[in-house]
Amino acid sequence: MGTLKLECVWQHRFETYDEAKATITAWVRHYNESRPHSSLGYVPPSVWRERQAKITA
Repeated sequence: MGTLKLECVWQHRFETYDEAKATITAWVRHYNESRPHSSLGYVPPSVWRERQAKITA
């Protein structure tokens, strides 16, 4: 939650709930599908999950 607040919520002044929802939804998608994470070997969580699924299959 800290990263969400730091990188998204505190960077915007939302005028409406719908604006906030759209912006936060887009950020979460980016965070999970595109943004590399150092704790996961500098790959996004979606890539890490795919790799783990192949290993355990």
